Amino acid sequence: MADQISLFPVDIAYEEKFTGRTAHLKLFGDAITKERYAIKTVHDHPLLPITELFCYQLCSQVGIPTPGFAIVRRPNGELAFGSRVDTDTRLVGQDIAAHGILIVQAMAQDLSAMYALDWFLPNRDRHANNILYRKTHQGNLIPLAFDWSMVSSLSTPAFSQWPWATLCNSAKMCAVIKQFGWWDYSKERELRDRIRAVSPDVVRAILQGAPDAWKPQTLSIDDIINWWGQNASSRAQVSVS
Repeated sequence: MADQISLFPVDIAYEEKFTGRTAHLKLFGDAITKERYAIKTVHDHPLLPITELFCYQLCSQVGIPTPGFAIVRRPNGELAFGSRVDTDTRLVGQDIAAHGILIVQAMAQDLSAMYALDWFLPNRDRHANNILYRKTHQGNLIPLAFDWSMVSSLSTPAFSQWPWATLCNSAKMCAVIKQFGWWDYSKERELRDRIRAVSPDVVRAILQGAPDAWKPQTLSIDDIINWWGQNASSRAQVSVS
């Protein structure tokens, strides 16, 4: 049996409301460690914090880079999910608007893997402004996956709403990458093989490591584990379309 995965809470010293154009992000917080977090709470949606935690941890298991993340303790004592805001990252969408689509070509290999995971879950909302990137000292661009608020994997039934609709944001981005001939099919296959290597015990450990307050009565961890054991390998064999 895999060890239970847990994160020590990071204390938030100051919160502020986010008034930008987004459906689920409503709070930013500054931690006592001076780090800044985008915060998702059960008040945004009962399954949102545990879904974010599950997807970030799954990314760690299969090698998809993400921003740093943590369980955070809000000033009112409530536990929430926090995605760290780093000053050395930029939104892909903003730079497409400023510099053109060629920035996507520079990240196409890693994006092919990222979208393979989105396809599996599925995550239908991976538009260009739901991808951050960081430039390395060598000048390479590394895309970072964040924001899993539109993923329904932990809903009932588990991992439903698959395959994604052909006109969803994720499908549109995949179509653009393939249209230009930038899609890396070997990277996609590697990622799908990594998903198949994730055991039900690992999935159970991730979910059980979440705070109890993030587990509403509608959440059935056993149903999710059963789905993973019976269906994850076969779904991961299906190519992104």
